[in-house]
Amino acid sequence: VGYYRRHPLIANISNLAFECWHIAITSGYVVIRIVKLLIIVVIFIGRFDRPLLAAGIGEIGPIRLDNFPHVFKMDLLATDAHRHPYIERLGMMYMMKLRHGSNFGRKSGSIW
Repeated sequence: VGYYRRHPLIANISNLAFECWHIAITSGYVVIRIVKLLIIVVIFIGRFDRPLLAAGIGEIGPIRLDNFPHVFKMDLLATDAHRHPYIERLGMMYMMKLRHGSNFGRKSGSIW
């Protein structure tokens, strides 16, 4: 693609600027998340009745100090919701075989 540019110097400078901007945004996000996690640790340091990584830690009323675990759960659920039905049916057959033993899936029931 670089050989077909009319002004490669301007394209290279803009690519360098975008990369620097991306590094700055990413570093800023990491620093802000570290500060949020430190605030959560300081707020909940005296709570011995709940683990630090339990659900609900870092939520003060309707405000979530760190939203990343919630986003991670939503991503997992969205990925898990698109499983193939064949795998679920096969798993159900294996579970039925474990539950009913030799009474499930006999030759007489499989002959059509």
